[in-house]
Amino acid sequence: IIDAEHYLSSHHREPIDMRRFAEGLGIAYSHFRKLFRDHTGYSPWAYVRQIRLVRGRRLLSQTDFTLQEIADELGFGSAFHFSTAFKAAFGLAPSLWRQKHASMRKKRPTKYCR
Repeated sequence: IIDAEHYLSSHHREPIDMRRFAEGLGIAYSHFRKLFRDHTGYSPWAYVRQIRLVRGRRLLSQTDFTLQEIADELGFGSAFHFSTAFKAAFGLAPSLWRQKHASMRKKRPTKYCR
């Protein structure tokens, strides 16, 4: 389960067929899901989603990337999907989160140096 946790953490941007992933580990999906939840407190997909959202929160507060750029970076299908999941998880829309944490943000480097 620890190996699965590390794999899901490092491949959070990719679409993962959890049933096939569990089979690759040599266990049935239902058993894998139960073991994973017992170990982490999350189902495998909820774990991946939480990683994506926490990293999205960091990108919002530390960059000026658009919501679409963040959604693409994290493996969400759209900026709308990211925004909806973000608000459900953290209670604030991504734009409000960004406003509250604007002092931490770094500007994106420009292509040309002056």
